[in-house]
Amino acid sequence: MFNLFTKRTKAQIITQSDFEKMVTDKKSAVVMFGAGWCGACKMQKPIINEMAHHHKDSSVIVAMVDTDNEPELSRMFQISALPTTIALKGNTVLFKKTGLISRRDLENIFSELEKTSM
Repeated sequence: MFNLFTKRTKAQIITQSDFEKMVTDKKSAVVMFGAGWCGACKMQKPIINEMAHHHKDSSVIVAMVDTDNEPELSRMFQISALPTTIALKGNTVLFKKTGLISRRDLENIFSELEKTSM
């Protein structure tokens, strides 16, 4: 079976404890919620990984959450369909969209987050 969340992932895979630290540190992040069984997630993953690799030196985190392993995070952000991508500043949701998002749109969101992270 295909595993969406393998060790070869370039985007950080976050857990509940990682998220709590991000909030405490008031970090900004672009986070994709997905699952290994989700076809659209498999299409979004390469775009998220490409962004993570391209922006590896940024203060904005590019991450993924496996909804099967982190149901509390999914409930916290009211994730009801996959993939869902959110942009966060600390624990404040600045953007939330369900479905595929183009690289261009993700880059625009990322750029806005970077401006507020400085």
